[in-house]
Amino acid sequence: MLNPLACTVCHLSFACLLTIRPSGASKPLAAHHRLGSANKVFSSTSRGKSGGNRRLTVVHNHTRVKAMQTQSWQYPTPLYFESKTKHTATVILHHGLGDTANGWSSFAPMLQMKLPHVKFVFPTAPTRPITLNGGMRMTGWFDILSLDKLKMQEDKAGLEDALRNLESLVQAEVAHGIPSKRILIAGFSQGGAVSLLMLRSHMQVAAVLGMSTWLPLADEQPLISAENQNTPVLMCHGNADQVVSKQE
Repeated sequence: MLNPLACTVCHLSFACLLTIRPSGASKPLAAHHRLGSANKVFSSTSRGKSGGNRRLTVVHNHTRVKAMQTQSWQYPTPLYFESKTKHTATVILHHGLGDTANGWSSFAPMLQMKLPHVKFVFPTAPTRPITLNGGMRMTGWFDILSLDKLKMQEDKAGLEDALRNLESLVQAEVAHGIPSKRILIAGFSQGGAVSLLMLRSHMQVAAVLGMSTWLPLADEQPLISAENQNTPVLMCHGNADQVVSKQE
């Protein structure tokens, strides 16, 4: 369960970017990060069940839709929180390693109190072997070989597959009448790395938010597509993060 400090950081991060107003081996590593000197733990690990191959089901104020598959990885059912008023903008938020959409979905009702026109989409990563954790199978957007060599040993195929899946989520929103430039892409830890990849897309997005994350495939140009040259980016990182070290 996320602690109050984590909730505050996430809430403020969205407030900064969501100017999308109505337009008319021991223990397996999961997404545990320290925010700062107060040693408050920002944990996105959830015990909730991920989605599956389900037909359309209504769960309280959100819906689950049929799972999608991109290449060889099965992407579980995303969790959707429909807007409270006329839908004019969307946020797509990716969780961290070992988590599910349920680990972040509680933010949607809070944010929709101020942003009733925004729809929230929470995807869940496929279950795959994670080399860093001795090959243990867990939810992950891509494989991680080593924390010490995040930028030297990267799962390029997994990252590119995750980006294709993200682009398919954006395209689905566009098909429902929401321009891609009204869609904010966000992510925490491993999910934040996937979100930053969206800056390479030919689809212009509203903004990108990365929390406790790093820039993947940093040596492969272009890092930013022509369409996203002016896309706002906000990155938030704790100075006592023991998982992803803070770098200036």
